[in-house]
Amino acid sequence: LPKELNHYYLLSFNLKNLQPKNKVKFIRKMYGYESRKEHKDYHCAGILQDKGVRINQNTLLIPTEHHNLFLGILTQFKVKYQIREVWM
Repeated sequence: LPKELNHYYLLSFNLKNLQPKNKVKFIRKMYGYESRKEHKDYHCAGILQDKGVRINQNTLLIPTEHHNLFLGILTQFKVKYQIREVWM
């Protein structure tokens, strides 16, 4: 393999079987959220902000050094997923 290629994982997941409250928890943990209450701003960064790229609604591109973190969260929420290795 050429040295300029980097190793990533393409992670696709399905939230169809999650209850709505667990779906919201999962999305907030992955992507973060912003909220405004009574003139106060709340911001919580998700883990994807620093450690991966969102390709579309249910697909992420993750560097290999962070894949265990994402797989742990998917397992914790019992989310069905598929993972593929990608060299870019």
